[in-house]
Amino acid sequence: MSLSMKDSFLRFFDKDFSQTERIASYDYLENYISDTVNDWTTAPDTERIALDFAQKIGSLDKNDFAFLLCHAGYIPEFYEHDSSQETLYSKLIEILVCEWAKRVGFKDSSTQKQKASKEDITIQIDNTIIVCDAKSFRLGRSQAAPNVKDTIKKADYEKWQNSYLAEPNESYGVFDTIGGLITFPSLHNWKGSSDAYLYATDKHKPIVIIFYEHLAFYYLQGYQQQNLIEILNNYG
Repeated sequence: MSLSMKDSFLRFFDKDFSQTERIASYDYLENYISDTVNDWTTAPDTERIALDFAQKIGSLDKNDFAFLLCHAGYIPEFYEHDSSQETLYSKLIEILVCEWAKRVGFKDSSTQKQKASKEDITIQIDNTIIVCDAKSFRLGRSQAAPNVKDTIKKADYEKWQNSYLAEPNESYGVFDTIGGLITFPSLHNWKGSSDAYLYATDKHKPIVIIFYEHLAFYYLQGYQQQNLIEILNNYG
C-alpha cells in the first residue's frame, strides 16, 4: 500500500486496513450470499436472509462498517441479469443503508417488504420520515451517463410521501415527510448535465443524491440525523 493511501485510511478511518482486510470487505456481500444460499433452483427466503444480514452488519465496528459502505452499490458482473442473486444483492444494499440510518440516529428506520409503489427504505425518527431509494448498478453499465429513469422518478417520491400523509399513524399521528434521498454509487455519476440534477434541486420538493462514500464520511464525522433533517428543511 502506498504511503498516500495508508495516510488516507488513517485519516478517514483511524485504521490502517491491511490488504487482506480490504479484500475481505470488497467481497463481503458476495461471500455472504454464496455462504448463505446453497440452492438457487428455488427462490431464496430473502426476508430471512436480510434479517440475518442486518444482525451481522449490526455487529461491525464503526470503521469496518464505514469502509464497507464506501464500495457499496456495485452488483457483481457474474450474476445473471434479473436473477435471484442480483435481487438478493440489491436487497442487502438496502439493509446497509438502513443500518447507516439507524447508526446516525434514525432509530425507527426500516426496509420495505412491499416493493410496488413503495420506497426501498423508510428513514424515520419519531414522526419525521425521509423516503429513500438505494441504487445498485453493474460496473459494466455506462458509468458516464446512467439512464435518468433508472435513477430518479420524481413522481414516485411524491407518491411515497403522500402515502404517509394519507394514513396517520397511531403512535405518531400525522407524519412529517420532509423529502427524499437517493443513495448512489459514485462511479456512475454523470459527467455532464442531466435531468436528474434538475429533479433533485426542486427546492419545494427536495431529493438529495448522496454517494455511498459520503454516507461513510457522514457517519465517520459524527453527523447525526438532525444534520440531514436540516438540509432538507432548508433546501431552498
